[in-house]
Amino acid sequence: MTAVDLRVSGGSAALAGTVRANIEVRLGSPTGTLAATLPVLNAPNGNYNTQRVALPASLTGAGAQQVYLVFRATGAAGQPTGNLFNLNWMSFVGQGVTTP
Repeated sequence: MTAVDLRVSGGSAALAGTVRANIEVRLGSPTGTLAATLPVLNAPNGNYNTQRVALPASLTGAGAQQVYLVFRATGAAGQPTGNLFNLNWMSFVGQGVTTP
């Protein structure tokens, strides 16, 4: 796995491009090793945002892993603490991506 594509909705056009929330990619459990943090940006149109986020080498070629996604608020001023975003879809990119 080399990248994650995701489409989210929600946010403020006035804050377009700023980080609304983060998706943590954790290995083994929801509290396991933090492998990557994917920033979820406020959409430029206030409606939806599609982005590709490259993953670190620690996830590429690491063998079979149970991957958990943990959604976190940023705590930044003006950003939400709840109802962070709607995840419309997410796909994993690269060699070794399979479905159970």
